[in-house]
Amino acid sequence: MEQLAAACDVSVDTVRYYQSLGLLPPPQREGRVGWYANEHADRIGEIRSLRRKGLTLAAIKRVVTGELGHADVDLAAAVAAAKKKRWPALVVTSDRDSFQLASKTVTILTPTRGVSELARIGPDEVRERYGVEPKQVPDFIALRGDPSDKLPGAPGVGPKRAAEIISQHGSLEAALKAGRFAPIAEELRLYRRIAALDASAPLPPLEDQSPLWAEASALLRRWGMNQMADRLAARAT
Repeated sequence: MEQLAAACDVSVDTVRYYQSLGLLPPPQREGRVGWYANEHADRIGEIRSLRRKGLTLAAIKRVVTGELGHADVDLAAAVAAAKKKRWPALVVTSDRDSFQLASKTVTILTPTRGVSELARIGPDEVRERYGVEPKQVPDFIALRGDPSDKLPGAPGVGPKRAAEIISQHGSLEAALKAGRFAPIAEELRLYRRIAALDASAPLPPLEDQSPLWAEASALLRRWGMNQMADRLAARAT
């Protein structure tokens, strides 16, 4: 580990920290002997490069491991499964990346004032807020940027301009192929990958069942979401 740290000009504590976050693969081992290879040095170089671009370590992990956070993966996969069965779905989250999931049968409930008030976000609300279709939200985020993941977006491009570009070209990729943002094309593709939710995660079978309104109401009340808890409690009677 000391040799890897010295070769990459980082501290041993930094190497350990990256390993604890799952950013670095474990060392190769033969019996009790472990060693680090070129892939570990390359990975540290990639992490440092992405850090210089302003990405958080959480966002970097999505890139270097090819995975989203488990909650994001499970959320997108569960919504996809519900849509396949034509079930209506409510997604309660403060993460606006989830607006890309909105559809005729999928509504996003997002807090507007603490957790006491929730806004219902469907396709119409996505269009009203962002000026794009739900499926174009990752393109929009890549261009506009996202402070929560420290995605800088395209220089000089705000929400209105991002929507105009996507409306004109249909997608970020089409805009890049048309020659827009050529110097930072790969960075913008990277930002889109980070913003997009992957629905390919395997899920256990989802069988038809009756809603447990009372239990759901009690859970929401423990979370302080009293208005929604009252609605569900009314359905239980």
